[in-house]
Amino acid sequence: MKLIVFSKMLSDKTVEELADLAEALGIDGYDLAVRPGHPVNPDNVTQALPAAAQLFRDRGLGIPLITANTDLVDPTVEAADTLLAAMADAGVPRVKLGYYKIDLNSSYWDQVEATRAHLAGWGELAAKHGAQVVYHTHSNRCMGLNAGMLL
Repeated sequence: MKLIVFSKMLSDKTVEELADLAEALGIDGYDLAVRPGHPVNPDNVTQALPAAAQLFRDRGLGIPLITANTDLVDPTVEAADTLLAAMADAGVPRVKLGYYKIDLNSSYWDQVEATRAHLAGWGELAAKHGAQVVYHTHSNRCMGLNAGMLL
């Protein structure tokens, strides 16, 4: 088993500093937050993610998972394809999506169907890029707080 740490709280660190910290802590790598304000972010992901992954590999570390911005839920937006293409270039196999928020003023079942459609679209995009897409069954008003509702 490999031990990785979610880098969400480490946005002030450079990629090199993240690698240094991983070595100091004895962890195997990161669930790398690819979000605005982080060293690898949606604006630089095509160059920064492959470079970060190579730096980590050179130091015996890994990035087995990245976490996208919390609002990245639509597989048809350009940012989705860009992100998964960068993952393929970097050799990063998995991405955790943003959150499908439950709107209490809309039909619950319509939202379930829309979420299912988006997840199917993510499946197609993932197949195109050889990636795996994961969805965090988060609490509060997020689809998946009860994973059975998405079946």
